[in-house]
Parts: sequence; structure tokens; C-alpha cells
Amino acid sequence: GSLDDANWLLSSSSVMEEFVTIENAYIGAKVLRSSQWREQDGDDDGGAGNAGVITGITHRDGRVVGEDANRICDEQDWRECCVVKWERTGRIDGYPIGDHGEYVLRFDEAARRADKGEQRPVEAEDDEENAKS
Repeated sequence: GSLDDANWLLSSSSVMEEFVTIENAYIGAKVLRSSQWREQDGDDDGGAGNAGVITGITHRDGRVVGEDANRICDEQDWRECCVVKWERTGRIDGYPIGDHGEYVLRFDEAARRADKGEQRPVEAEDDEENAKS
């Protein structure tokens, strides 16, 4: 029925872009800018498609995980916030993951699949990373 189609559409689009939220964020997660990336975030990441790693998370109840999250997120007065270190630029900054309904990060699905050992086509960007490691 049409409801099934709608559900299928929802699930297929969430595979494309799974927002980082306070519920699913974890230290060490590889993330990319999401479709909600804001103008003021600029090219912190070195441009769309460049990955970063979550290094800190602050929760609404004041719990803090990881490094620097307190300082960086407090400056913005965000309660649901994570700190990302971007691989290409080396920049470390805080981003809302649900604060004010803003989700500016998404999981790097390719990296997640690679973690699980599933093969995927190799893109040019990956070659650079392999050369470094």
C-alpha cells in the first residue's frame, strides 16, 4: 500500500543521511557535514565530503564525554553538542546535534560499512588516506 511506500522512502533516505544525535553519537565516530550544515560553519571540514572524528560530546543533563567538549560547547551555549576534529583541516570545533532542532552532522556511512568489513568502490579520496597510514 501507499503507507508501505512512504515507510520505504523514509528508511531509504535515512540510509543516505543518518544525522548524528545525542542518542547515537559516540567518541571516535566518523562524521560528515549534513544537509543542515550552516553558513557559519563554513569550510571547517575542508569542504563537503571530508570526514571528521567526534572527540567530545555534551549532554543536556550536563554530562560531558571526551575532550574539550565543555569549553567549546559552553561557548555556544549548546547542551546537545559534539566536538569534531576534521581530518583535512585539523580544525576542532563544536556542532549542534539536536540543539534548537539543528543536526549539522551525519554519520560517514562508507566508513561504517568499511568497519563492518563490507567492500565498496574505492574513491580517490580514500587513496590519500591510505597513503598516509
